[in-house]
Amino acid sequence: MANHWHYQVMKHKGEEGDWYGIHEYYPFSEGKAGWTKETISLDKAETVSELRTMIWRILDDFDKHGVKDYE
Repeated sequence: MANHWHYQVMKHKGEEGDWYGIHEYYPFSEGKAGWTKETISLDKAETVSELRTMIWRILDDFDKHGVKDYE
């Protein structure tokens, strides 16, 4: 079965303290993964329905995958 990307909440360590962001996360084989360098933006939805779906997917993936450290 192929792995598919999902939204992932990631903890960042900054000079002024820790912060959290949402990334697209790409699991690969053998436990390795990649993710987007920048956090995702919620300001690019073309419709209210698209934005609602995106928010629900983020929340669902947050429940499924928890928080990972941004390394």
